[in-house]
Amino acid sequence: MTNIDLIARGIIVKDAKILLCKNLSKGHYYLPGGHIEQGESEDQAFRREIQEEIGKEVEKVQRIIEVENEYVEDLIEMHEFISIYIVKLADYNDVHSLEDHIEFDWVPLKELKTCGFKPEESIDDILKCVKDNEGFWA
Repeated sequence: MTNIDLIARGIIVKDAKILLCKNLSKGHYYLPGGHIEQGESEDQAFRREIQEEIGKEVEKVQRIIEVENEYVEDLIEMHEFISIYIVKLADYNDVHSLEDHIEFDWVPLKELKTCGFKPEESIDDILKCVKDNEGFWA
């Protein structure tokens, strides 16, 4: 049996650091965001998830790439379709998790390949997006 998920995640950069979400039970990092609910657009889902996870408003968002990710968890095949956005928050002060199963860290971009980020296959695309869109966060 394969579980298929539609997900919206965002690249949020400040001072050469990227905001990453850490799964506290599994220990790996991923981009902030989450599942798209039925009847919700990708953009709406991402904005809702950021509000729920860190209580912040999104000032500017632009869809940039789509990533497909497959893995097995608890003997269930998982297949994710992830829409990734570049994101500018209205406020970068006091970014912390509002949920007890995750935490947020500002990770230097140069450490993205070594910090335990998943899916690993998307790291080069993410770094290219950051480089190609440096002015977006200005």
